[in-house]
Amino acid sequence: MKPGKILGIAFTAITLCGLLYYFMYPVVHFHRLTQKWKAEIQRNQDPAQLQAWANELMSMHGDSNKQDLLNLHGKPPSGIPRSRYGPLVYLMSNDHCVQLGWGSGMLGLWGMRIGETNYVCPGGELWKPGIYFFHSP
Repeated sequence: MKPGKILGIAFTAITLCGLLYYFMYPVVHFHRLTQKWKAEIQRNQDPAQLQAWANELMSMHGDSNKQDLLNLHGKPPSGIPRSRYGPLVYLMSNDHCVQLGWGSGMLGLWGMRIGETNYVCPGGELWKPGIYFFHSP
């Protein structure tokens, strides 16, 4: 094989690896962040206080569906991780819960759903009764 052809193949392979890294890094980084956030939340948050906060939002704004409540109620509870990915706060009135969500179109959505202790989130990972972590692609 000619040296020029070998260099062309090597250049193409390096370019493809660079492009793969460029597009995959945010996804891998986001996954690491979500694991870190989950551990922080479990370590620093009182589930009863989260549920009281969510119940207050639901009682104040229970007639709206998927209403972004950041502008209506201010910030999520202190100690909830914040980043450029969120969290956004949604009232899920059909499900009777409040959702904290981090993510974007490319990264998917990761977050928590907080409801009464008898709330069940289909497909979510139970943390405490009525509080679930979820990820949707």
